[in-house]
Amino acid sequence: MIRNIWILVYSTSNIWTSWIKAYLLKGLSINAKVNAIVLDDNWRLPGAMSIDLAEIQSRMPSYNPNSTFDDRIMWLPSSNGIYSAVSAMDSLRTPHPLVSWYKIMWFPQNIPRMGFILWLAIKGRLSTLDRVQRYDP
Repeated sequence: MIRNIWILVYSTSNIWTSWIKAYLLKGLSINAKVNAIVLDDNWRLPGAMSIDLAEIQSRMPSYNPNSTFDDRIMWLPSSNGIYSAVSAMDSLRTPHPLVSWYKIMWFPQNIPRMGFILWLAIKGRLSTLDRVQRYDP
């Protein structure tokens, strides 16, 4: 995805880039702001050329644009709208309750390799000799 955005922004001789700019972006510049697709406080969007774009456009009317305000960038997963690595990580991972043994593994002098081996042992997945012999024909 990021590679495609990079190509879209910086490549001019690519057939894919030319098609995206001609049909999906319909003349919008790469530096266009939100108000470039707003007319009289209503969305002025090109027709959806894919299921993904149709879904995005179907969700947009729930937000009514207001041309009197300036555009601003907001990081929605954060409560204050400012990006941080912590808020990015929290938005990507599924929260789980703390386990009783976490202090055994996560402490300042922890050696990652030993922590991983301990984690395997706690989960019962360490390849001990008796486990290996069960699967050895």
